[in-house]
Amino acid sequence: MLADTATGLTGSEIGRLLAKVRVPDIDPDATKRHRLANALRAQQQRQQAANCIVAFITEAMAPGLHFTDPTRRQRLQDGLNERLSRMGLKVLDDGRVAKASQRATTVDEECGSLAGSVASSSDGARTPRSSGTARKSWCASP
Repeated sequence: MLADTATGLTGSEIGRLLAKVRVPDIDPDATKRHRLANALRAQQQRQQAANCIVAFITEAMAPGLHFTDPTRRQRLQDGLNERLSRMGLKVLDDGRVAKASQRATTVDEECGSLAGSVASSSDGARTPRSSGTARKSWCASP
């Protein structure tokens, strides 16, 4: 998302932000996506922690960086939040990364919860949900 060719950060922005969060730019001639991934992955392995990723996102999403194009910032924030929600995180409006109020679920997690749930019939009695074909195919493993 942050290194997307059309809507992401520019190469020079990536370089400046990596320097700002003290992550070595180990592959400056690579595509933006690979450059950023390689730098953050190497730093994460050195530190044995994801702090560098959170620091980079925080700097990249600082409102001042996008003062000339707030729409761009909103697109980046929405895209990051979509991905971060799977880990129970989100980007706040001030650029900080924080815990989300609820973790997003995957299709597999949703299927697991549906499998054990019950539905109410018209008379209010609780009955097990039927195992309809739609749910089976939606939840089926490839």
